[in-house]
Parts: sequence; C-alpha cells; structure tokens
Amino acid sequence: MVDETTVSGQVRVLVERLRAGDESARAELFSVATARLRHLAHRMLLGFPKLRALEETDDVLQNAALRVWKALEDIKPGNAREFFGLATLNIRRELIDLVRRHFGRRGEREPPQPEPADLPGSHTLEPSRPAVWTEFHEAVGRLPDDEREIVDLLWYQDLTQSDAADLLGIDKSTVKRRWRAARLKLASVLGDSLPDS
Repeated sequence: MVDETTVSGQVRVLVERLRAGDESARAELFSVATARLRHLAHRMLLGFPKLRALEETDDVLQNAALRVWKALEDIKPGNAREFFGLATLNIRRELIDLVRRHFGRRGEREPPQPEPADLPGSHTLEPSRPAVWTEFHEAVGRLPDDEREIVDLLWYQDLTQSDAADLLGIDKSTVKRRWRAARLKLASVLGDSLPDS
C-alpha cells in the first residue's frame, strides 16, 4: 500500500495515473517538481544582489519548470524513482545554465559581490562565488549513479532519508552510507560548505 502522506507516495500515485493515461497527473507532477526548485533558486540568488537584479526566483523557476514540463511531454516515467531522476536532471541543468548565462562557463566574468549581511557563513550553504554553484551541480552530475540519486533525492528534492529509502527500496543505513560517500566526493568542490540533509 502506498503512503500518500509522503512526497514519494504522492508521486507514485501520480506516475501511475499518468501511465494509465490521466494527463491531469502531469500538471500535478509538475507542481511537485517546481515546489523544491523555488527553494533552490531562492537559495542560489539570496547571497548575490547583483544577480538577483538580473534574475528573480520566479524567472529561474519558470525556466526550469518549462524544462520539466517538456520532459514530461516526451517521457512518461515508469515509476516515482524515474520521475525524480528526470525532474532533478532538468532542474540541475537550468541551475548550471543560470550561472553560465551571467558569468561564463567557469565564472570568468566578474561575479557580483555579496552584501556584508550575505557573506559566507551567514547561511548554511551560500557559496561566495556563483561559479561554485556551477562546479557543485556539475560535480553532482558526475557522481556514481547510486550516490547521485541520493543527492538528487535528499538535496534537490528535499526528501527525508526514510522517504528516499522507501522510494529506492533500500535500508535507511544504505541511504546514509551513500549520502556520506557523495558528500566526501563533493568536498573537493565545496570544501566545508556542503549541503545538509
């Protein structure tokens, strides 16, 4: 029986409806994907007033949402796990493109300077350079599949470790082990400024 009180349970039901031909499920899946993106876009823009002047959270959200919507038109995920993978891949691509659009491929153009109240250390994960975000998202994309999937679920989609374990059909201890391994690999990109879950 599916626990519809969890995000993964809700997504399972929606994916089943979409696969059965219920096109209204696509809009509901779309809402699930964009809810987390709003938070991620806000977090990325928070420490950079000059970037916020160029891009607003809703603009970033709309661009990523369009990617997810188009992907859902072309691909019907077979299960909730595939949906989260598809949504997160498109979200990560939009976030990488956002930084590249304004600061070049590796942040070679001068990044905006954070305001004193927004300096690193005043937020849990606020890299001091926009290029660090690109490096982070690209590094996540290069992780081994099992570790990337855990980062996708815990950090990008904000699932709990228990919910991720249930979705993947593995023990919570396996989720913790993969999360720890992924964080160690990502440490080379962000050092001590890694996301928490």
